[in-house]
Amino acid sequence: MLPGINDAMNWVEAEKSELIGLKVDSEEEAYRAYSRYSFIKCFGVRNSNLRKTTKGEVIGREFCCFKQGNKADKGALGKKYTKLDKRNGCKAMVYFTIIDGKYECVRHDMFHNHAFCSPDEVHHLRCHRKVDSNSVKYLMHLRSSGIRLADGIRSLEKEVGGSAVVGFEYGVAATAVKKAMNKKFDGTDCSTLINILKEKAASEDDFYYDFVLDEDNSLVSVFFRDKIMRRDYEAFFELLENDGTYRTNKYDLICAPFVEVNNHTRICMFGIGFMLNERTESFEWLYATFLKSMSGIQPKTVMTDQCQAMTTAITKCFPQSKHRLCVWHLFKNSAAHLRQLKESLGFNKLFSRILKRCHTEEELNHCWNRFGLPETLTVDQAPANGQAEATNKIIKGGITRMIKDNPREWSDLLLDTLWAYRTSKRDAIDFSPYELVYGHEANIPAEVNVRTIRVKEQNSMTTKVYQEAMSIMNLDLDAKRKQALSSLIKQKKLAAESYNKRVRNKSFQVNDLVWKVRLPMGHKDHFYEK
Repeated sequence: MLPGINDAMNWVEAEKSELIGLKVDSEEEAYRAYSRYSFIKCFGVRNSNLRKTTKGEVIGREFCCFKQGNKADKGALGKKYTKLDKRNGCKAMVYFTIIDGKYECVRHDMFHNHAFCSPDEVHHLRCHRKVDSNSVKYLMHLRSSGIRLADGIRSLEKEVGGSAVVGFEYGVAATAVKKAMNKKFDGTDCSTLINILKEKAASEDDFYYDFVLDEDNSLVSVFFRDKIMRRDYEAFFELLENDGTYRTNKYDLICAPFVEVNNHTRICMFGIGFMLNERTESFEWLYATFLKSMSGIQPKTVMTDQCQAMTTAITKCFPQSKHRLCVWHLFKNSAAHLRQLKESLGFNKLFSRILKRCHTEEELNHCWNRFGLPETLTVDQAPANGQAEATNKIIKGGITRMIKDNPREWSDLLLDTLWAYRTSKRDAIDFSPYELVYGHEANIPAEVNVRTIRVKEQNSMTTKVYQEAMSIMNLDLDAKRKQALSSLIKQKKLAAESYNKRVRNKSFQVNDLVWKVRLPMGHKDHFYEK
C-alpha cells in the first residue's frame, strides 16, 4: 500500500520504516523528526511515556499517534455537552532510547486503526499548527508597513501555493506575532536608550552601563549606574535590596532597582536593571554586572522577595553575603498563612511589632512570651458550609464573566448574576431554585423580546384563567420539592461514598491513647489532607 493512502481494512504509514536507526541529540529534535514525518504521512503526534530508572534517570522517550488511548468516562451522560473526543486507541508510536547521550529510534509501529487526514487538512492538526520564525518575521515586517495580519497571511499563502503549504491559520499566527512583538523593544526606543547611555558614558566620569542582545539582536537586559550611585554603595554596602516585582507598562519589562537606606533614612539608589523575564540566568547576569560595576565589592546582606530564581542567583554571585527576605513580603504572605490568627484582636499589631521593632533574638523572645503566645502555632481552618462555598463559587464565576470588560461595574451586575443563578436548572436537583419557589419556570427577557409560544399564550389568557393555571401548578409544587430533595440526598450519598472510599473506621474508648499529628506552621501534607 502507498504511504498516506487510506484503506478501509488497514492503514499503514509505509512498507518500511524511515525512522529506525535515526540518531538525534535531544528529545526536542526527536519530537521534531517524528512530527515532520507525520506531516508527510498526514496524521498527528503527541508526547507519550517517559521511561526512567528506579533512580529517576531518563532512559527513553515514546511519541505516539494523536489518537492513541481512550478518554476516561467521567459521567458524560449527566452533562449538557461534552468535548469532541478524537482518541480511539490507536497503537502507532515510535520509541527513542538514550545510548551514549544520543536519542536513537529503536521501535516504530506504523499500523493505525483510523484513516489518515487529507494533505489539504493536515495542517489543521494541533501538532502541526505552528508558525516558523521566518514566517513570523515576514508577517511582522508587513504589519510594520501598515498591512493587516489577515492580508499578510493571504499574501503568504498566494506566494507559497496555498494554506496547506503555509501550515498555519490566522489564530495561531496572531498569537505567534503577538508573543514576538512582546519580546522585542521598539527599534526607536531601543536605539534611543543605547544612544543616551553612550552619551552619558562619554560625558560623565565613571558612568557604567551594559546590555545583552539575543540571537535576533533584540535587547533583553540592560543595567546602568553613575558615579554617585557607586559612591553611595561604597559607603553603605552593608545592605543591598533588590526587588523584581515592578514592571513597565509598554514593554512589560521587569524593573529591578538596587536600593538602600542611608544614615539619614533616605533611599539611596545603587543601580537600575531592566530584564525581559525572571529566569535564573537573567538574575545571574544582572548580579554579575552589578558586582563588576562596583569593582567586586560584595554586600554583607542582600534582601529580596521570596523568589527561587533570585535565591539561586544570589548564592552563585554573592557567596559571601547573607540572603534575607523583605519584611513587607513576610507581612504580605502572613495574610495567607496566618489567616485565623490575624482575625484575632491585637494580633496584627503584635505581629507588626515583632517584624519591624525587634532587632535581636532577645527582643523577639521577650515580645513573644510577654503576650503569652505558644512556641508552636497551630493554624486550623474554620469549618465552612460546602454548599454555600459551591454557590459562592458559581456566582463569583458568573460575575467574572460578566464584568470582563467593565470590572468596576460588578455591584450593578450582581443582581443580574443572581437572577441567572436562580432561574438556571441545577444538575443536583433537576429544577431551578425559582421553580421550586413559585412552581413554574421564569420568563427570561429573551423570551419576552422574541415572544415565544409560552409568552403569547400567557398574554392571551384572562386574569381568571391565568390564576387557575397558576393554582394547578402550585398543586404539583410539593411533589417537585420532594423530588428535588430526593435527588439531592442521592447526590450527596454518591459524593459521600466516593469521599469515604479511603476511610477506615476505628473506635476509641475513654482514656485511650492516640497519636496527634502536628505539622509546622505553613506546611501542607496531602497525606493528612487538610
